[in-house]
Amino acid sequence: MGGIDPDLSSDLAARVASELDPAERLVWAGQPRLDLMTRSAFLLVPCGIVFTAFALIWIVLAAFLSAGIMAPCGLPFVAVGILLMGSPIWLRWRARQMIYALTDRRALVWEPAWWGTVTVRAYTAAGLGRMSRTERADGSGDLVFEEFTTVSNGTNGTTSHTTRRGFLAIDHVREVEDLVRRTLLAPPAGS
Repeated sequence: MGGIDPDLSSDLAARVASELDPAERLVWAGQPRLDLMTRSAFLLVPCGIVFTAFALIWIVLAAFLSAGIMAPCGLPFVAVGILLMGSPIWLRWRARQMIYALTDRRALVWEPAWWGTVTVRAYTAAGLGRMSRTERADGSGDLVFEEFTTVSNGTNGTTSHTTRRGFLAIDHVREVEDLVRRTLLAPPAGS
């Protein structure tokens, strides 16, 4: 295993090449699997349907009961419901813009954000000490380089959200992990 994913578009391959230093050697590049990256949409779409239906019913009732004054207050909730129903589309778009690369010096992750911005995260050997792997029965999985939990205190209590970063939703996760370990974490020859 190694090299560039043959499905990587020429535009994305050019992004990888432009990020590398002249003496840096590309070992592997790929992207997340679309079906794995859009799995969360299976829950978001039904929630969006219910949310939108409830908001539309609220708008109709508000139009009759308040002579139309309160009806527009439901429009933001309709918008949220539509966004939830459209989650498979934007999750696929996001996954198609993500790129993973391993060089002889670092692991790189391109994460798209809103309005065309992209964050490029670099992980050197020093930052991979707590790397972990989650593997599915088909050999796909997540190679996590960084994981952190954000805790928020709100009116309804405390909520937490865990963020994982790395080579997520990839095929042959164990082989990619071995490649990362051999390339970045193996002791240099002769030591």
